[in-house]
Amino acid sequence: MTDLYDLPNVDEFGDGDPLWGYKLADMDPTDGTGYYGYTDKGGGWYIKYVTATEVRYVKGVSGYAAAWVLRADPGTEYDYFYEVFL
Repeated sequence: MTDLYDLPNVDEFGDGDPLWGYKLADMDPTDGTGYYGYTDKGGGWYIKYVTATEVRYVKGVSGYAAAWVLRADPGTEYDYFYEVFL
């Protein structure tokens, strides 16, 4: 039996999680639509688009500031989590 206090190291929790290491950088929750931008220390990023009925994502490896400016542009292609990260 595992001791109650024999928990994995915090660093181990990120194994296999594609969002591990990203931190919230920007938020724009307007008109029933929310955009949430996340960055990592290596310059990678993703933006989460949220409505009352859906959640979609877009990601990149650099150029977060430009992507954030274009977050609501019709040309920005958001997709399901599994299509973007897995």
